[in-house]
Amino acid sequence: MLESELENEGVEHSDTMASINLRRQLTRLAKEEEELEWELTDYGWKVDRMAHVIYKAEEERADLLTQLGQVPTAVRTDSILL
Repeated sequence: MLESELENEGVEHSDTMASINLRRQLTRLAKEEEELEWELTDYGWKVDRMAHVIYKAEEERADLLTQLGQVPTAVRTDSILL
């Protein structure tokens, strides 16, 4: 082979290797993107669950405050009857 043919073959081989490496990297990045999308979805579900828990706790707190507000009235009423 002539020297120029060997050089051209080396360039083609180098281009092929770069192309293979780019495809591998693209595949890896696509998998990573999919994993991150699942993780984001999971965090979204966790946020929704936490919001529901907080909402329920606030409802319970409001109920307790209402009950506490009625206690002094009941105590005063009982004291008057004695």
